[in-house]
Amino acid sequence: MRKIEATVRVQRHSTVAALIPVTLEVSDDMKDGPDLDAMIRAAAEHKGSAVVEIWQNCVIFNDKVHEPWVGKDTRDDNLVLLENGQPMVYGKDKERGIVFDCGEPREVPAAEASTWRSDTPTPAPATVIAEMDMFENLPRAIGIFRDVDMPVFDREIHRQVAEAKKARPGADLKDLIYTKDVWEVE
Repeated sequence: MRKIEATVRVQRHSTVAALIPVTLEVSDDMKDGPDLDAMIRAAAEHKGSAVVEIWQNCVIFNDKVHEPWVGKDTRDDNLVLLENGQPMVYGKDKERGIVFDCGEPREVPAAEASTWRSDTPTPAPATVIAEMDMFENLPRAIGIFRDVDMPVFDREIHRQVAEAKKARPGADLKDLIYTKDVWEVE
């Protein structure tokens, strides 16, 4: 087993945030798989919302439920690692690839594979690739599906408040409430 350590920022609303140290133990048989350390760090450092899905085996209720796509003998043919700017290729010898054909994923020879872009402004490719396992004989995707730099709610609120204060220096809530521009609804 190897340990992954990261600090995750948990924020419930714009003024309360906590930094929580996280330690995960990962089986050594996945060391030739995706870099889980990097994925967790990327999620922790992302400004905004981030989701990390971890396939955890449960030996009591669903033993080996993920084996068809993460087993040592089957993972190469059943997983495609998404890396920004890299072709979507998979297979034991990286001989197969994924291309989007009219918005749907399709298997092609590796040389024809589409290049994955996690920074595409639209969520459409990430949504399609997340549901790729619904298509017969296509692999499951792992990696970073979407990484887009967009305004974050709490930062935008603070920016708007700062702009409002700049536009009306010295104004406060009491002045706003007792202004002459108050109207009444009857």
